[in-house]
Amino acid sequence: MLALAATQQDSSPARELGFGSIMREIFVRNPSYPHMVEETLADLFDDPAVEELCRSVIGCTVQQISQVFAAIRELYREVWESCATAWADIASTGVSNTATPSDVPQHTLDHLRRLADDRSVYPRMTTADIASRSALSIETAQTVLDLFTAPLTDRAPGEVAVDFFRGKSPLRTQPILRAPDGTYAVPHDALFVHSIRERVETALKQGSTPWAAYQKHRGDYLERTSIVLLTPHLPGHTLHAAFDYLVPDNEDQDKLTPEKYTKKVEGDGLIVVDDIAIIIEAKAVALRQHSRTGRSGPLWQDLRRMVTIAAEQGDRLRERILQDGGLRLIDDSWLDLSGIREVHTVAATLDDLSGIATTTHQLVNAGLLTEANIPWVVSLHDLRVISELIDRPAELILYLRRRTDPELTKRIQSADELDYFMYFLEGRLYAEPDPDVLQREIPALSTPSAEQRRRYREQRRTVEYFEPLTEEIDVWYQGKLSGLPDAANKPQMQSDPRLLALVDDITARHEEGWLALATTLLSGDRETQIKFGIMSDALTEKTREDGLSHRIVCPGGSRREDSFVLVWMNVVPGTGSDTAHGDLKNFVTAKKHQLQVSRGFGMLFEASTGTLSATVFDNRLPGADAELDALVTDLNLMDVLSMQRHQRTGRPTKPTLRKKKRR
Repeated sequence: MLALAATQQDSSPARELGFGSIMREIFVRNPSYPHMVEETLADLFDDPAVEELCRSVIGCTVQQISQVFAAIRELYREVWESCATAWADIASTGVSNTATPSDVPQHTLDHLRRLADDRSVYPRMTTADIASRSALSIETAQTVLDLFTAPLTDRAPGEVAVDFFRGKSPLRTQPILRAPDGTYAVPHDALFVHSIRERVETALKQGSTPWAAYQKHRGDYLERTSIVLLTPHLPGHTLHAAFDYLVPDNEDQDKLTPEKYTKKVEGDGLIVVDDIAIIIEAKAVALRQHSRTGRSGPLWQDLRRMVTIAAEQGDRLRERILQDGGLRLIDDSWLDLSGIREVHTVAATLDDLSGIATTTHQLVNAGLLTEANIPWVVSLHDLRVISELIDRPAELILYLRRRTDPELTKRIQSADELDYFMYFLEGRLYAEPDPDVLQREIPALSTPSAEQRRRYREQRRTVEYFEPLTEEIDVWYQGKLSGLPDAANKPQMQSDPRLLALVDDITARHEEGWLALATTLLSGDRETQIKFGIMSDALTEKTREDGLSHRIVCPGGSRREDSFVLVWMNVVPGTGSDTAHGDLKNFVTAKKHQLQVSRGFGMLFEASTGTLSATVFDNRLPGADAELDALVTDLNLMDVLSMQRHQRTGRPTKPTLRKKKRR
């Protein structure tokens, strides 16, 4: 209620983002898996130069901070285990509730009296205790304690509670409490590891020179690690990292050819595979405290630095790729990217922005993004989890398509990126496209009906703020970290097994267009995926009946840039494979041109076994072409109006089975 009241008073477009920020602070204690946070801390702060910066500014290193926290955790555990042992002793003696003190062992009584004399329910420790256990000097231990101790004030408890429910918690970066007698206690040791980076970075800002050096180190680390997490899923890729290229200096220059561009800009990363490019923009800046409490002004400013600028920089590179067909690099060489048809931007952050940047339509409403330019905004730790869960390249590209779909977060809302990914693996991260947009952009594919418009309009809206979906991932990681032989299985994509086998076959063949084809096959809803899985069997069955070769044609898409036509065809014994492959290539080219879609895919199967023998790919830009017009006429293709009778808006059309006559 407090969070709602605070945001209701805000009339800015960023009000919903402020509410998401408050919800995140209230409900999320561990924004990332602790073992991943520890790995990131080691990567960021164990560098000798960074360790020296920390010593000079705050008087200790992150490794020493970790030693202090480990000592507190160990002392804490020992006290509670001792308490549990005392109660176990009582239980083991079988002493009843009416027993007298003489019936209880003396060492148990002594322990219980010590517990009763302690006015705090939490075990309390001195600096000397902590220093001794951590093998550090008392001075170093005290430095760490001072850095992470939340100041206790005389404010009324109710005021502090109200602050918490408005998104302000002092324990987020200072998770240790100090009593007036100088002893220390911790409310919960799970707060430790998540507080370190932000607290140390805040301290490093006290010196401009150390902070500048650390900032560069942090940015380089984020760029490098983001690339390392993405590239293993893209076999045969070409990578360009930390490169400079030239762009138009102003609108007038935008009319010039690339060799006349004069403005130098930098790209963090560009991964090219098949006809797909992934742009990486790394934003290592952090949210400020005011932003975390939902104040729309500071939050809007921070998100602009982290999200909007990343989107603008990614879009700048995307425009040059798609408009110019390549990049003019700073050394005046030309990077040819004329074959690229699909471009995605990954905006990687060190801060977890769950509940804020996960709902992209709210970023659009706030003016931080446009529907035409939506990056996938993801924290490094969520990217690490997703990287470990992905099994095939097509899953990564399909997830990028779904998460950057402006329709999706209007239908499905969650505070956690991993909730979205679990929806994806379960096959539920799917939104019906707008049939009127499809008809406007690709007239040959669709004439919307009242039923299609109703289905789009009445899609169920799902909100997942309070029911986390990541339990399967949690259990899997617990099993991995514990090394148990019966650990839970890794969460995997739930799709038709026959379709997944086909996708894996296409991926292994690595023929031209393999990644776009594999991704498109997985892009339909569950019903469509099941149909795609049995297409080759349907061809085999028809051929078994009449001995002829057959084709299945299936166009689809939601917008011009992702429109496609899929063609399944089988080749009967006695027909040369080269001849069949040529026939399929001509048919795909002609059908793609007739429909004016962005990509055409063909798959050739052996009629006797149903196994895939070859693929065909055509991604030439749609447009007028007299030669292709003649090919359409020569092949006597079904006209567009006839095809529309078989279509359903927003998903691949109903497959059309056509007999192919013998030559």
